[in-house]
Amino acid sequence: MSAPDSESISSTVSLNEEDVAYLMNLLRNATQPVTTQQLIDALRRQSEQFRSGESFSPDSAAS
Repeated sequence: MSAPDSESISSTVSLNEEDVAYLMNLLRNATQPVTTQQLIDALRRQSEQFRSGESFSPDSAAS
C-alpha cells in the first residue's frame, strides 16, 4: 500500500477538547478494536446530532 499523495488529502481537521474526550470515551468503552474510519464516522454522527440539537449518548455510537 502506498502513501497517499497530497491531492488525496483535502483538508486538515482540528478537534476540540470535547471531540477528543468523546473519541477517548468510545475507545475506552469499545468491546472490540475500532478502526480509524469507525472513529471518523462516529465523530461525524456526533457532530451532526449536536448541530441539529438532538441529545446524544456516546454508548449509541459504539454499536
